[in-house]
Amino acid sequence: MATLIHSIVETIPEPSTKAVIPTIMRAQSSHPLNPLSAAEISVAVATVRAAGSTPEVRDSMRFIEVVLSDPEKHVVALADAYFFPPFQPSLLPRTKGVTGFPGKLPPRCARLIVYNRKSNETSIWIVELSEVHTATRGGHHRGKVISSQVVPDVQLPMDAVEYAECEAVVKDFPPFREAMKKKGIDDLDLVMVDPWCAGYHSNLWKTSTYERVPKRSLLRICRVRATCLY
Repeated sequence: MATLIHSIVETIPEPSTKAVIPTIMRAQSSHPLNPLSAAEISVAVATVRAAGSTPEVRDSMRFIEVVLSDPEKHVVALADAYFFPPFQPSLLPRTKGVTGFPGKLPPRCARLIVYNRKSNETSIWIVELSEVHTATRGGHHRGKVISSQVVPDVQLPMDAVEYAECEAVVKDFPPFREAMKKKGIDDLDLVMVDPWCAGYHSNLWKTSTYERVPKRSLLRICRVRATCLY
């Protein structure tokens, strides 16, 4: 009898000790730390521009920077634990009495630094980017303004559009055109005006009427047309 019982016990399979890591069908297609995609940038810019109070304000917005707003650390840990491989549940601290986990990650957010030419103001915007119909139709993004703040007494870097405007203004300046004629240059397409914004060295920029101007400019003259002037 003892021999029979012993043989039956030997045939009972050992319970599996291998942990099964639960995973979630994620609603988000991007990890919380991934850079913004082209689609997310477009939605963020359009959302901020639409929030302008008037068409003039919207048209005068210059977007100096559009980047990912850093997520909270617990959001990154949650993503790495259950949403994105390699799944690492150990990244989440155990909390006594708390079981389960959220069914989805919070939306990603974009941080935008905007210069308004009309009001000469700099502002920082946070836009929430929600993905819609990700699983069924490839997904698209929807933007929502979370916060906006005007930052006083600052000046942002000049952008490419302002540099191009500087060159156009110089070339349209009658004394400049006369000076070029004295040098035998009638085709101003052979002249490159290269503005350099070298910083601000006075308190004038703190006034609301101060204009954004470069401190100096470099003049390059080419006798032949070229695609690269450097």
